[in-house]
Amino acid sequence: MQTRNYLGKVTTSPPLYLTVKPPFYLSPPAKSLYLLMGIFVLFVSFKLQKRRYNEKAEKIEETLLTQLAKEQQKLAEVEQQKEQELLRLKEEKCRANYNMSTIC
Repeated sequence: MQTRNYLGKVTTSPPLYLTVKPPFYLSPPAKSLYLLMGIFVLFVSFKLQKRRYNEKAEKIEETLLTQLAKEQQKLAEVEQQKEQELLRLKEEKCRANYNMSTIC
């Protein structure tokens, strides 16, 4: 590199080599840390989403089981009513035909 001093004399100086290091947030260790943090965030997001999905599925399953239990209870009540109606009809038939003891 050539420069002139205040007297106009040209001087040549040896080149000055400078190495500029990147700021800490662009250094390789920082980039590795960013990558690890990104993977961690994705992992935690996945776990939370899976937990929400499982909770929702359990809630739906509980709802369906409750509905099934109610329907089974209604079915049992209907069966009981049918049996009572059948007994009542048999009793009426026996009363109507009281002379025939073999029917009862």
